[in-house]
Amino acid sequence: MIEAAGKYSPIRRGGHPPPVRSGAALVDSSPTGAAFNIIAGRAKEMEPDDFLLWWRNELKTGGELSEYMRVEKARTSERYRAVAKKNEGFKQNNRSDVRKVAEVPLRDYFRWLREDPDFWKDDKNLKSLKRDNPDVCVYL
Repeated sequence: MIEAAGKYSPIRRGGHPPPVRSGAALVDSSPTGAAFNIIAGRAKEMEPDDFLLWWRNELKTGGELSEYMRVEKARTSERYRAVAKKNEGFKQNNRSDVRKVAEVPLRDYFRWLREDPDFWKDDKNLKSLKRDNPDVCVYL
């Protein structure tokens, strides 16, 4: 049944948690939701020490979390191509004081920012990113 939603109405009725997805379903699902469901589902069932042990074993032995990470890594170039397709034909405004140096998916932006807080300020990093990922939009 469809119900009218308001600004402060809850998203979900019934209070049921989202189902934990198997590795095969990760390909068609939202990447963020899949990881959250895998981790949250296991965290509810375990004590904190057991959860950390599960986490390490999962990534070592190739369980569903490892499968999620593999799929996420494989989708990187797909995300870069989608952004490049949206920005096809972009030209810098040379009169502007602000310059766009790159156009990347938000997830990858924050991943690189976490690796190196000054990543986006260094032109060498951007050139390396472009060299390693030909689909990424870098404007230097």
